[in-house]
Amino acid sequence: MSLLVVIGTLLPLIEDHADDAGSPAALVTLLGLLFAISGFVSSALSSGIKARAIEAAQSKTKAESGADEQADRVEASTAAAAVAAPGATGTSHAKAVTGTTQPGEGTTPAPTKEASDNTKGAGENTSHLTAVAVCVAGAVMSSMLQFSFVYGDPLITHAEEEEGVSGAAAPLVVWLLAFSLAALWNVAYAVYLLSKNETWARYTWVGWSDVARKFRNITVMSLFFVGHIHFYGQSQHLFGDLGPVIAWPLIMSSTVLSGQIWSVFMKEWAGVPPLAMKVNVASICLLVAAVSIIAVAGAVL
Repeated sequence: MSLLVVIGTLLPLIEDHADDAGSPAALVTLLGLLFAISGFVSSALSSGIKARAIEAAQSKTKAESGADEQADRVEASTAAAAVAAPGATGTSHAKAVTGTTQPGEGTTPAPTKEASDNTKGAGENTSHLTAVAVCVAGAVMSSMLQFSFVYGDPLITHAEEEEGVSGAAAPLVVWLLAFSLAALWNVAYAVYLLSKNETWARYTWVGWSDVARKFRNITVMSLFFVGHIHFYGQSQHLFGDLGPVIAWPLIMSSTVLSGQIWSVFMKEWAGVPPLAMKVNVASICLLVAAVSIIAVAGAVL
């Protein structure tokens, strides 16, 4: 999110509004951008603390379960060895019952702890680098939505001046192109996952009540998504020349802030370490400050 907001804010400022970079509105917006980035980082830190706490609790439960299973196996092995008669036959019988062998009897040496740790560390590093690369690629590609609007301004102007479309509705011409083309890739990937995971059956007919419930949920979610994008397009025009620079960090900060507030109401932070909750509260405060500062830059300056 930090990279996404920085790209979407700074590039239009540098390329199209370099002369306004030192204006009060631009400087205050950049200040709000710093608060937003701090809020994003705090959000990530709090989520990381929360995830590690959950992972530690799961590992503890798994270890306790494994210890109980090991104790049961040892008890069963001891009982089987006691029942088996001495001698070759008895020894073979005990091995068959317990599944144990003596050292050197067809066993493969277990990997050392050092080798296991090295293998695990290499895998974790690769996974982390992959995750970072995906995040960077996602940020760069997601910022293209901002540029589709910034560089689609001639279409908006044509719709207003040549076609008589109202200023409030003119930005829709950009959204029509941007989201229609973007939908192709999303639909294709969804079809791929449905086929790969064999989950097409979840879309079979299950009755009118279920269809009505899902249609309601989809409609409400779509209205909120389309609505916030439409208001974003309008706000760019209302903010004036620096509209793209001000509106982008404002909507991104508001989006993350909304998600943070909903996560608290939905009790996603129940039972987490106090440190995680404190950092999350700090994230919310920073995002509120960012939204307020950027809004002032656009509305007053």
